[in-house]
Amino acid sequence: MAMYDQQGQRHHSASRARLADERQTLKSTAGKSNPTPTAGVGKAAPAAGTEQDLSHMEPKEVVAKHGPAHKVEVMHDHAKGEHHVVSHHRGAYHKSTHGSAKEAHDHAAMMAGHESEEPEETPDNAAEEAEEQEHEGSIPGMA
Repeated sequence: MAMYDQQGQRHHSASRARLADERQTLKSTAGKSNPTPTAGVGKAAPAAGTEQDLSHMEPKEVVAKHGPAHKVEVMHDHAKGEHHVVSHHRGAYHKSTHGSAKEAHDHAAMMAGHESEEPEETPDNAAEEAEEQEHEGSIPGMA
C-alpha cells in the first residue's frame, strides 16, 4: 500500500514517508538554532559537577525525597578496611563509608531501592532454621 508524505510524494511504507518528512524538516531548519525537531524536548541533564551533596542526610531520607539511585558506585579499600558507596539520585548524590564489604553492598542495594532480602528473625524462622540444620546432610525423604 502506498503512503504519502507531507509534500505529497508517494512512498512504499509509512516509515519511509515519515523519514522523508523528518528529512524535509531538517532541511528547512538547517542553519537555525534548533536543527533537530526533538532537540530541547524533555528535561535537560544536569551539567557535570552540579549535583547536590546529600551526605549529611539519612540514607532512607535521601531515597524518600529523591527516589532510588539511578547509579551506585562501590569502591573497596581492603588494605584500610574501608568500603565507600556513592549513590546518584536525580541531580544529587550521597556518599558513605562502611567497615565491611557486606555493609557497603547492603547500603548500595538500599540506596537503589532494594529492600533487604534477609528475612527478619522471628520465632517461626528460628524453628525452621533449627529443623533445617538438624536434617542438613541427610537425604530428603530418608529420615
